[in-house]
Amino acid sequence: TTGEVFTIDVATGVSTVVGKSATASGNDGANCFTQPTQIDYDYSDAASTYGVAQHTATPTLLRLGPTVTSETSATQDADTDDGISAFPTLTVGDTSYTIPAANISVTNTTGSNANLYAWIDFNGNGTFEAGEFASTTVANNATNPSGNLSFTPITVTQTGNFYARFRLTSATLTNADASSIAPDGEVEDLTLAMVSNIAATVTSCSPNVGPIGGGTSVTIVGSNFIGATSVTFGGISATSY
Repeated sequence: TTGEVFTIDVATGVSTVVGKSATASGNDGANCFTQPTQIDYDYSDAASTYGVAQHTATPTLLRLGPTVTSETSATQDADTDDGISAFPTLTVGDTSYTIPAANISVTNTTGSNANLYAWIDFNGNGTFEAGEFASTTVANNATNPSGNLSFTPITVTQTGNFYARFRLTSATLTNADASSIAPDGEVEDLTLAMVSNIAATVTSCSPNVGPIGGGTSVTIVGSNFIGATSVTFGGISATSY
């Protein structure tokens, strides 16, 4: 009597929730005559290496931000994603990261708690991994999640723009479910900039003398070189590094 509508693969017997209608106490338990003739879906839009997440769109009940974009397939960077107002700065070398609940806009009018799941590709390898996961709950009638999204421990090794995925649903997901089908809610994929503001430290430079005309290969030893954009010697730029 939950009102869920399923498709069933007659060859395998596998059933998949594809939508919800009004609940019923009799008949077939799904009250199918109230089910819309068209079911709208929301898809993830990160690069294909991250996998595809699909939600049955329920914008009046459960959503991230003020809008949900109905789609027919997953298309990279094609969606309007508006659930996160701002990302805190993420720096190379960070070992933890938190997105405050106040930065996350949600709607939940389902009558029950919902779940917000998130993955961030901290190591920039083009996949969402189990160790890059965080979650929190969303209470009924809430406009922000019940708690922050806290990721720890993490490994941030390079600068650049990398994808983050957020999934709001009544379903129970795990850290391995970055790409799967959910019966309701919304999925949003956004890009997050990883920066380096740690000063480089040089412990040795060999050789430390050379001809004025340059052309000498130099070995520099130190730390915090990740994301370096230039190398200079006495104000003169190295030709390569």
